[in-house]
Amino acid sequence: MTKRQEMDHQLKTLNEIKSIMTAMKNLAMVEIRKIQHRQQAQRQLSASVAATVSDFLDFHPPPGDRRDRPARVYVLVGSERGFCGGFNESLLREFRQHLLKEQPAVAGVILIGNKLGALLEDDWPVLRQLDGASAAEEVPRVFSTLLECLGELALPREAGEGRDIPELFALHHDHDTRAVEVVNLLDLPRRDTPAHGSPPCLLRPAHEVLQGLVEHHLMSVFTRIFHTSLMAEMRSRLSHMESATSRIETRTGELIIRRNMLRQEEITQEIEIILLSVMDAQGE
Repeated sequence: MTKRQEMDHQLKTLNEIKSIMTAMKNLAMVEIRKIQHRQQAQRQLSASVAATVSDFLDFHPPPGDRRDRPARVYVLVGSERGFCGGFNESLLREFRQHLLKEQPAVAGVILIGNKLGALLEDDWPVLRQLDGASAAEEVPRVFSTLLECLGELALPREAGEGRDIPELFALHHDHDTRAVEVVNLLDLPRRDTPAHGSPPCLLRPAHEVLQGLVEHHLMSVFTRIFHTSLMAEMRSRLSHMESATSRIETRTGELIIRRNMLRQEEITQEIEIILLSVMDAQGE
């Protein structure tokens, strides 16, 4: 195989890789549009849940003080798939900086996304590693699995009234601020000034109603977190693919120039051979 043929093979390979990356870019853009359509409904749901929780807590404040809870559990929301630049690395870097600043007691971490687990060092005990969402349609499945996991970590209260989820925080990428956000998941929405009126009529014990509201609150918060993290992941992947595609185009242009130069050299050599053949024929 000549050098020019080797370059033709490299060009074919680069063009195939570019086609794959273009398809990945298109899929990322489609996913971004889907998430954008879902976010309006998600914001309305969050506002409704926050208002309901606030109404309930005005008359039935939660028992105990969350400062008495055990060590914190952190939920780290990474990516399920690769090709998204330093998405997971930056999340872990912000997590380390957060721990250095806050210096909390850490009971363990829950990892969301398989790519994140491969990067985590042995500094913190991993309580669970769960599959993340590759598309918006998978967000409910991720939340359902996570909720089961949190239920297993819940501790029974001394009074026997329900169970207490440990102090719970989440770290995730925010696509609006382009930064890593730290969320206190059990910081329930409260009004600065309690609402006036009659307390709600409860058909079940208050602690059971509160437990249900906490689950709805977590669903609302985690849905927002997973959507905004997935949006940031897709944008990071889109940027990563565009950068890679640009490098491929640059490399392709260089190879085409070198291939043309080799082709010119081959033509020159062919002409020289023809001329030498003619001169030899004339000499005879």
